[in-house]
Amino acid sequence: MFSRKLLERIEDWRGNTTRWEETNYKGTTPITKRLLQYWFYEEHFLEQDLLFKYWDCQREAMEVLIYCYEVLKVRTIRELASKLDFQLIEQAALLEEFQHYSAPELLERQNQIKEAFVGYLTKSSIPKLAFNMATGSGKTMVMAMAIAWMYLNNYSRTFLMICPNTIVLDRLALAFENLAIFKQFPIVPPEYWANDKVYDFNFKNVQTVKQNEGSTEFGTGVIFLTNIQQLYDKETPRGRNQLRLWLENVRIGEFINPLVNRVLRYDNVTVINDEAHHSAALEWSHVIQHVHDNARSFHLQLDFSATNKYYSDGSPFEHIVYEYGLKQAIDAGIVKDIQIQTYADMQDKIVLWSDERQKQFLIEEGLKKLEELKQTYADTPARPVLFILTSTTDEANEIGKAIIEDLNNPYTAEQVLVIHTNMRTGEILKDNLETARRVAREIDEPGSKIEVIVSVLMLQEGWDVKSVYCIVPLRAAGSQIMVEQIIGRGLRRRFPHKNRDDEYEVEEKLWIIEHPNFKRFWEAEKKRHGYDFHIDSGRPEKPVETIKVDESKLEYDIEVPVLSGGTYQTRAIDATLINVDAMPTKKFYVAAFDVSDPQRVHKRLGEREAEGERVELVFYTFYNFVKAKLVNMIVEDNKLVGTDVKAVIDRKLDEYIAGKLFCDFDRDNPEHVKRLNLAPIVDEILTAFRDQIRKIAATVRDFEPSLRAVKVSETKPKQTSKDTYVPKRSVFNQVDYDSELEHEFMEKLDTWEGVEAWSRVVPFKVPYYDEEYGFHYYIPDFIVKADGQYYLVETKGKGFAKQKDVESKRDVAEEWIAKANESTEVTWAYLFVLDEKFNQYKGLGSFDAFAKAVE
Repeated sequence: MFSRKLLERIEDWRGNTTRWEETNYKGTTPITKRLLQYWFYEEHFLEQDLLFKYWDCQREAMEVLIYCYEVLKVRTIRELASKLDFQLIEQAALLEEFQHYSAPELLERQNQIKEAFVGYLTKSSIPKLAFNMATGSGKTMVMAMAIAWMYLNNYSRTFLMICPNTIVLDRLALAFENLAIFKQFPIVPPEYWANDKVYDFNFKNVQTVKQNEGSTEFGTGVIFLTNIQQLYDKETPRGRNQLRLWLENVRIGEFINPLVNRVLRYDNVTVINDEAHHSAALEWSHVIQHVHDNARSFHLQLDFSATNKYYSDGSPFEHIVYEYGLKQAIDAGIVKDIQIQTYADMQDKIVLWSDERQKQFLIEEGLKKLEELKQTYADTPARPVLFILTSTTDEANEIGKAIIEDLNNPYTAEQVLVIHTNMRTGEILKDNLETARRVAREIDEPGSKIEVIVSVLMLQEGWDVKSVYCIVPLRAAGSQIMVEQIIGRGLRRRFPHKNRDDEYEVEEKLWIIEHPNFKRFWEAEKKRHGYDFHIDSGRPEKPVETIKVDESKLEYDIEVPVLSGGTYQTRAIDATLINVDAMPTKKFYVAAFDVSDPQRVHKRLGEREAEGERVELVFYTFYNFVKAKLVNMIVEDNKLVGTDVKAVIDRKLDEYIAGKLFCDFDRDNPEHVKRLNLAPIVDEILTAFRDQIRKIAATVRDFEPSLRAVKVSETKPKQTSKDTYVPKRSVFNQVDYDSELEHEFMEKLDTWEGVEAWSRVVPFKVPYYDEEYGFHYYIPDFIVKADGQYYLVETKGKGFAKQKDVESKRDVAEEWIAKANESTEVTWAYLFVLDEKFNQYKGLGSFDAFAKAVE
């Protein structure tokens, strides 16, 4: 609760990042400015010309860290709270025990509240900040960026990176050993890699030391990489574990691993905790305390976790400065979508079944889903894996054996992996550890044979393998944290660069076969976070189909010329050309908008809070803050870039609100500013600016021929949930369609005389601008080769011909065809087919006769 409210206060400046960004990140060092420019403004390509761009959450996390450290100059939550100046009511809202009191009751308890607030802020004496980021949202990348930022600024050059187990350690080692992540991704600008004349800044001199390797540190920076178990001796010469000795006041330093003593020799040590929800465990926390107390100097502790509570006692992190939840990651396409397969029509029956019958049913459904998923991803490198969560190790053995021996299931011993874990801690048992580590490294590789994993828990971090597409929980969840961990084990995308040209077009979903006792947890998650879980009341009747080129039908391939040109949206616009005078004049009166009735007020900004039967409206009332949010919405809505575009729009927005939108607006009156929170007002502002920006951003370029052409057969496989048709004269194995008109048209293309080849998949798109709909791409419904001539064909059902964008599409198609006819040796034509025309002339025997009839 504390971190959530604190984040809202930090968001005050994030809403005003216009000013911070547009002043070239005022308050930061030259090196930091260079890093921010390099990370977020320069264009980067990885191997095979794959465009790389940092996710928004990675950018926001680093901006929050840098703003706290360099601008606010804080390294603890206590310092941050002091900078943000929390008032009494705000302090009470952060503390669960005071949330339900009225304002007068809070005043009576102000001393008690202040004391509790101070206690919360001083929970730890160590300078530390935490980042709560959903599984799969790129925490490791942010850790690497933070290391580069601290090293190059000489804030800290010694890093102790701690994780909870050896499997996570293997994953981190893959990223950080030999500086792999820094070499693979654009984290360190080139001049800081190769500047041999300035030894102090050369990032090549950073060294990674894993565990307690015997190598001598030689670099100007060192990353010590270890799991927590290696940092203390579990058994002492007296035969007692370290924790017991600590409880008996034995000095912890006597039993610290030698790696810690190596770290203690350095100045400005930074501790980075991965999966930091484990860090409150006594062993972990006391190791860090020992480093803090005994290092030559201690710089900062950075905690990263997908969970915002400590694992040991469920208490919330008190030091979160940035949160990026699962809902945001799903909405952004960073992680897999979540599909809950429930059985609503069978729920009453399932609950009455015996425990064994329930489990048998759920396993059978999981195996059926796995077979569907194998078909779904058959044309991609993905090999779907089913994870079955059992109640006991004996049950895991029995289920694994039953799956292998079941004659109806085609699974061998090589394809089914049973891993035993400690029931209490979730740690993988020693006898299984090496197998588990190997599988975790190899299971996402094409050569892996594992298709089913059976385990008691397997919830410890590190098993976030990308190939897990289905989870069957056979045990009821004992806590909300357990549900989060179950979900987290399969969230990572197998194809993280979604919709890139050289990636497979794949709809990635994580299927969870619902346990009868899980329903209340899904509902709780939806209510708490707004997750949009997709609920299926049974297995889908029709599986996802793959559309791909049929190599035996290449005689029906079609070559299409590539033309440059069209109407493009220029994102780096000259914002000074925005004409406020040309925007529609509304001249609203402030009093015309009621902000008193919670049931009738619709807001785009601010909050709506509910407590019992009472609903409270919370408005933003500081004009500059609200305006900054609106500026960000305008920039994001129109996908604008540029070094000064936000600052200019900021000024234009002042003009519009005061001169065009309202008659009597007073920016210093909080009651007036409340109106800027309302949905109708926000939409009015966004629409007015959108129309102006689109006109300015429209850049028309003449169509020009290119030196290359593209073949339909070059199309990569794609998946579809639509109905499909198996064509005769098309290069594809099957083709999807959106309407019965398209279906019938394809059937006729396979029978009409003169048709040599056709394609429903069109390998190009033509950009155009429509006054009402803005920037779009025209993609014809069909390409048809008939009687030596080529056609772009548009089909329209009844009523669709009157759509306002039809003429715009026709214009750009005819313009493209004119240039194609000039620059190629073949003839192109445009054919517009209405539903009624098709039905009237579909009985003609040839395509040529049909085309002439419908013209």
